[in-house]
Amino acid sequence: MRTGCFLAAGAMLALAVPAARAQGCVGAPLPEGARAVQALAGVSALHAGRRLTSTDVGAALRADPAGPLAYSAEYLLRSVGGEGAKVHTVSGALALRLPLPARALAVCARAGLGAAFHADGATGSGYASFTVPLVLVVELPLAAGPGRTLAPYAAPQLLWSTTSGALLGARGLDEADAGVGVEAGVGLRAGRFVAGAGATLSTLSPGLGAPAVPRRALRVRAGIVF
Repeated sequence: MRTGCFLAAGAMLALAVPAARAQGCVGAPLPEGARAVQALAGVSALHAGRRLTSTDVGAALRADPAGPLAYSAEYLLRSVGGEGAKVHTVSGALALRLPLPARALAVCARAGLGAAFHADGATGSGYASFTVPLVLVVELPLAAGPGRTLAPYAAPQLLWSTTSGALLGARGLDEADAGVGVEAGVGLRAGRFVAGAGATLSTLSPGLGAPAVPRRALRVRAGIVF
């Protein structure tokens, strides 16, 4: 009963507050026709059952042009494990806002490509990993005052990943995997400032390579609209 009351109250609040246009599909609630650059930082757990984690730093470009399409591009540098092995990760995504009669929710379909690269000249090891995510993003954009938008969101995902490369100079890394994932978080826009935080979980189980979408990740982001 209490749960039902909370859900009903949340729905009434969403309908009562005029929501500004937001684009949680690409990582930032933006006004129509705007772009944003953001700095990224976070931590990732790359494998199941292994204490292999990374610290991640990078940057992103987000854009919500006039119309139903939006896009984003990201770069992350991962420092993996105690030895600090470097993995370069780049990704891009294109999102389509689905037409809904209700203004309370925003729903987007998103597709993209992520690539992770690692090379160690001293050992002759290296790999390239490519991940394709198909994502459905559901967000609740709320007007939090003049020029301010708060946008909590959830994004279930279907994931396909392939990894190939060499181990200690001998080619032998050839993996493919499919799985599901989910991302949940919140985006905030206050004037020209945009920020957000999110957590990602996936079932991808690679062998020695680390895919562009990790098993678990926590990430924060902040930047400006231009």
